[in-house]
Amino acid sequence: MYSIADAKKQRSAVIDRALKGEGVVITRRGAPVVALRPVTTDQARAVTQAYLDTRPGAPPRPEAAHG
Repeated sequence: MYSIADAKKQRSAVIDRALKGEGVVITRRGAPVVALRPVTTDQARAVTQAYLDTRPGAPPRPEAAHG
């Protein structure tokens, strides 16, 4: 387990441990709040600007300058 502060200081090591399949839990004030685990290829989704634009509450994109 890592506190948020320790996870920030050691983020590369924390991510490497999660990628190896080790259980990585991040705590806030001693309580577990986040568990890290690797994303599988099946879970991965390419996030495109078009996808982000369709999200509820997405700000309107400025029009490209024509010139």
